[in-house]
Amino acid sequence: MHSPVYLGNNRLLLTTCYGKKLLSPSEDLSVGVELAANGTHESPLTRYFCQQVKPRQVVVELGAHIGYFTILLGQLIGPTGKLFALEPHPRCHAFLLDNLSINYFHDRVQSYRLAAFSRKSRISFYASRRFLGNSSLQQHNEAYHKHYLDEFDQLEVDAVAVDDLLPPDQSIDFVKVDIEGGEYQAFLGMERVLSTQAKNVVFELNRNMLQADWEPFAQLLCHYRQTFSKRFFVLNSEGSTVEIDLDIVLATGECPYLIMTD
Repeated sequence: MHSPVYLGNNRLLLTTCYGKKLLSPSEDLSVGVELAANGTHESPLTRYFCQQVKPRQVVVELGAHIGYFTILLGQLIGPTGKLFALEPHPRCHAFLLDNLSINYFHDRVQSYRLAAFSRKSRISFYASRRFLGNSSLQQHNEAYHKHYLDEFDQLEVDAVAVDDLLPPDQSIDFVKVDIEGGEYQAFLGMERVLSTQAKNVVFELNRNMLQADWEPFAQLLCHYRQTFSKRFFVLNSEGSTVEIDLDIVLATGECPYLIMTD
């Protein structure tokens, strides 16, 4: 792996652990720190996708950030695959577009500067100035500020229900969700996708970030288990799946990688 190169204008050029180029904002203290140090981010999830995603598959990514996983997934699905990537943060989305360009992946990735939500609307989005990966549609509470010295810009962004964005006859192999507390609203907006189209859904469970949406989101996951016989798995450090009782996960209130499957 090559050392990061500073290009000016607050941009770093990195080589990822999977061999692709990636532009990253030099001021970012969240995803950017791990990328600059190691060329990787969320190693268990990176390994999981490398093991599971195949050419010609279809993937939906909610919260693409600057495109670390977008580029990885684009490489894995190949030119005959299809990836729909949503990212509402204006600065992150601009990096995402550039990263698709320098890796020649616009042929397989359709990107949208949109937030995943329960319906089409304009919503408030709290964009972090220092930890870009922590930006959220939820206003960050006192518990967050105990751990982070951070500042936010409140933006108005366009939001969409994923059910309205994707064709109803599209089979989807993976949905990756990383939206820092917006999961409940996003799941409400893709009930059709989750119940009939998506084979695997990968998301984070974080009670603190979900705030008032925690209880309804927990109930919604139980509904999917009961009504659609969904099964739940966690990832070990090697990226392998381990089946788990959903009630155990909900009792902890936190899980970095939870996978819901048919």
